[in-house]
Amino acid sequence: MNAKQRRFAEEYVVDHNGTAAAIRAGYGKPRARKTASELLHRPDVAQLVTELDAEVTAALGIDAEKVTALMWEYAQGGLEGRVPAMAGARMLEALAEIGGVLNARQSTTPDPFAEPVVFTLHFDRDLEEELD
Repeated sequence: MNAKQRRFAEEYVVDHNGTAAAIRAGYGKPRARKTASELLHRPDVAQLVTELDAEVTAALGIDAEKVTALMWEYAQGGLEGRVPAMAGARMLEALAEIGGVLNARQSTTPDPFAEPVVFTLHFDRDLEEELD
């Protein structure tokens, strides 16, 4: 592994954005996405990313129990109206991904031309007050 590939691995661990990491490591913008994919498929680069992720996880003290407890706290706060329902959700998702609790998701649809199904959750404050 050369210095540029090592730098890519170090940059990738920052935000797990391959394209951005490739650009920050000095690879050209027009091909950054493809370069990132190629680098992440190299066993030596993938191993270094795994090792660096483990170091970050250990340093931050991230584990499944901590992430689950925080998620539950935010969910309860959202349901009880103490905090916005989505407060901290992205941060917790990122912590979960870094800690290996949650794998990065890719949306797949069997039919690429099919309309995606979107679910929306709405809270009706008037209804909640009537139920109390």
